[in-house]
Amino acid sequence: MDAEAFRALLSDLDWAPSDAAALRLVDDGALAWGTGSEPDVLVGTWSNAGQDRVAWLAANAEELLAAYYRTHPLTRAGFDRQARELLQRHGASAFAGIAGELPERSLFVDVGSVVAEPRGAPRHRYGVYCALDRRPGDVDLAVRRWLDRGEAYDGYLGMNVCRYNC
Repeated sequence: MDAEAFRALLSDLDWAPSDAAALRLVDDGALAWGTGSEPDVLVGTWSNAGQDRVAWLAANAEELLAAYYRTHPLTRAGFDRQARELLQRHGASAFAGIAGELPERSLFVDVGSVVAEPRGAPRHRYGVYCALDRRPGDVDLAVRRWLDRGEAYDGYLGMNVCRYNC
């Protein structure tokens, strides 16, 4: 989730029953109130009530998300949702590397946002893509299955295992 999406979700949140609740980031796509013991807490309990929290959260969205994603990987649901949008935008076959060739694009994560790195970008080769030994009959279908089976997400986690577990 990026800061713009976060700010948009703030207006949909029910602020009335939340005087001492923690703000959670659910599956990298929704905000909800919690007790503070959930693993996806974005902001702990509040000492002040009212709409001033909305303004504070909106003004500090970038910093809050950067701090959160330093220690929290994207959830599979959040990763898959954003990756599907990129596959739709660029065409699934753009993320297929066939017979040892690099693909046109690879998936990379920046502070909670999945991005499509183009070939030639410095970190393109370090992104996640569907590596195929040979060209299948339907490349788009092979890439979609790669995403659906969780192989793309596993690749993302594998590249970042030390970041979250060391």
